[in-house]
Amino acid sequence: MDKNKISNLLIVLIYSCAPYVLVYNKAILTESFSLSLITIWIYQTLKVLETNSNKRFLAISIEAFILIMLKPVFLYLLVILIAYPIILKIKKMEFKRKILIAFIPIVLTLMYALAFYNKYEIFTISATSINQKFIISIQRKYYEYDPNNEISKIIIDNKEKNEWEILSEVYASNYSLKQINEYNHLVFKNNANKVPHDTLDLMYKISDQKYLGDYYTIKDKYNYDQKNYVYKSKFLGFMFSIYDLKIINIYVLIVIALFINIVKLIKTKRLPIIDLLLLGMIAMPLIIAIISTNAEYPRTSCLLLPAAFIYFSIILYYVTNKTLKLPIEEKIIANKNEQEEEK
Repeated sequence: MDKNKISNLLIVLIYSCAPYVLVYNKAILTESFSLSLITIWIYQTLKVLETNSNKRFLAISIEAFILIMLKPVFLYLLVILIAYPIILKIKKMEFKRKILIAFIPIVLTLMYALAFYNKYEIFTISATSINQKFIISIQRKYYEYDPNNEISKIIIDNKEKNEWEILSEVYASNYSLKQINEYNHLVFKNNANKVPHDTLDLMYKISDQKYLGDYYTIKDKYNYDQKNYVYKSKFLGFMFSIYDLKIINIYVLIVIALFINIVKLIKTKRLPIIDLLLLGMIAMPLIIAIISTNAEYPRTSCLLLPAAFIYFSIILYYVTNKTLKLPIEEKIIANKNEQEEEK
């Protein structure tokens, strides 16, 4: 077995045994399905790039819609599907087929959003995102811009309660999801100058947070000693200690991936499609988690972990083989040249 296969198997083993993957897999059903399906989606997408198969492209389009229904964070996959035939400059007839297939999950998502609009008069696919945005406005004290606003008054009158209890008070006061959404737009618009600074400040503050599945372990009375903040199981404690992955490590990986993308673009004069794909799949869940959620950033961005581990294995390949060219890229270029000859 060559060194590349050994390093790939090692990365698979490390990912398979990672406590933060196993813990989220056990704790929350949507995370469990999403982690599994996005791993399959990445594999299928690489196969599409390699073979240009319409059947596989249809498969990843359907999988993308399922992932969006599981976790709206996956909306960025629609951009990838549309970008595929455009970036690869597929021949005209094939281009039309790919675009039509790519529009399947887009149309299905729009239909779901319209159904949501018909019921709540809000064009979205997730009520949770609206509630989360409201929580963020409380945490950042955006309500202070207009203390005479009726919803702001409810927030001020219940400041001793936590944010979710305040949200419950707002709903209890007969405010609808639509009114809360309108309030969100209002307070964020009036605090637009603060939002970039507050977001960057949050990025810095959460950089030390760990992907250790604290969401689950804190509630795990059998394995976690809440009084002394240690794991009762020595094996579990050891596993968590060696997998000390933090959000700042993802920041570093994103910077390295960005650097590699720029170098490859300059050297080859071509878009580094695979590197760019994985960079987007690492960065987007984290960016969306930071912008649109109010807490548990490792949990809400854990969906980037499959792409992160895969890209780490690619970096190992680049280092051990002293090259920035992947074997699959040669097949992609060959397919592209073949398409151009047939035009």
